[in-house]
Amino acid sequence: MNPKDQHLQPTPIIDSDHESVQAFTHQYAGSSGNPVDQAVSLYFAVRDGIRYNPYKFELSVDGLKASTTLAVGEAWCVPKAALLAACCRVMGIPSRVGYADVRNHLSTKRMREQMKTDIFHWHGYTSIHLDGKWVKATPAFNIELCEKFRLRTLDFDGQNDSIYHPFDLDGNKHMDYIQFRGEYGDVPLEEIRETFKDVYSGVSSATEDINFQDDVNTETASVSYSNRETRTMKKKDERTTTESSMSIASKPFCQEEECIGKVASPDSEGSTAVGKDKEEDRLHRTRSSMKFGKDDGCRDEECIGES
Repeated sequence: MNPKDQHLQPTPIIDSDHESVQAFTHQYAGSSGNPVDQAVSLYFAVRDGIRYNPYKFELSVDGLKASTTLAVGEAWCVPKAALLAACCRVMGIPSRVGYADVRNHLSTKRMREQMKTDIFHWHGYTSIHLDGKWVKATPAFNIELCEKFRLRTLDFDGQNDSIYHPFDLDGNKHMDYIQFRGEYGDVPLEEIRETFKDVYSGVSSATEDINFQDDVNTETASVSYSNRETRTMKKKDERTTTESSMSIASKPFCQEEECIGKVASPDSEGSTAVGKDKEEDRLHRTRSSMKFGKDDGCRDEECIGES
């Protein structure tokens, strides 16, 4: 669909006419006059400049508008997508806000207990019209958060859709896109409210006063510990294998059970006892040689294998 005038105009939530939004845009759009370069620069500014925080959750015009997100400095996916859309419109780049229902979204124990589901409805992204086509950009998760949860950071090149990878860096399932709900000229606030009322009735606004970063640290601590333990065990196994190989290589050939692994060395512990055994063995051979007329080997069962 071709862009329309509404994809360039400010709205109550995508308030691209607000002075703070315009100042932010001009600061981070970069020096290039190319709309693709400008959109990419703005994407990274919103992704990493505004921290993701789903506890800052307010379903109102004031709570979702782009200027509020800039003032607070943190937000969840829906207002972050609205901010990027507003920045693009400041630069004369047509933009929309799009939504999808996803499973296995980044979350904390507190969120899962309140939501009672792993499905996140109305997950927000920004749709930007560049080089004659609409491309999706998802600026939700800042790079520090991705590193803590071991997720692939989501980049945007202005040419291809940028939506979250289905697996994390350890190969675990991260996100499934269940359905796309569509793209809009402004945030469909009433529709989002109706859905959230039906599926998230247990969600409390009290989480706004809870530090999301503290919950993230708790959530990711066990993952970090597990990764460290795995690396430690791997190094221990490699060291044990190496030591075993060295030990096997140093063992002398010996057929008698009591001497397996013995290494006779004048500097080693017990060298006196080993020397005494050698002397007794020499005398034994001498006596045997005298008895049989020559030293033609060892014929007693107890010394088979001696040399």
